[in-house]
Amino acid sequence: MIIPMYLMHRDVRKMKRTIRSLVGEVTIRENGIVVARTYPKVNINLRDATEYLAMVAYLSRGKPHAIVIDISDIGSIDLNAKAFLMTESNGWGKTVAMALISNGHTAQMVGRSFLAANRPEYPVQIFRELTEGYHWARIEYLRRTTRIAS
Repeated sequence: MIIPMYLMHRDVRKMKRTIRSLVGEVTIRENGIVVARTYPKVNINLRDATEYLAMVAYLSRGKPHAIVIDISDIGSIDLNAKAFLMTESNGWGKTVAMALISNGHTAQMVGRSFLAANRPEYPVQIFRELTEGYHWARIEYLRRTTRIAS
């Protein structure tokens, strides 16, 4: 999938790049750290999940990365989208760590069901605060990419 350039926002000062879709946005804040968040009360379907993976691949340029996913305000995720993300999260091979941010009841259920049904080959932690998850993901990224480069 090709991401239209008008969807990409580039803040030259911070070199932050963001792509927005109908259900959320994906940002790369620094090399190797991708932050995704859903908009409030959205319902994720298979098309949305496919678009999300294309956005992550585009921003990470296909290189190893840690991802922080804020699903705090998610409405729901349908079974096809969940199955697709579970399959692709293991098969894709570029994610080295994932921090799920979920402070709402629905988000906690989505996060726990993802982990119960699918144990990715990379570490996954659930956090209530974005800053905690970001910090953990950054440390995991540095730890794992240093090991990969050696």
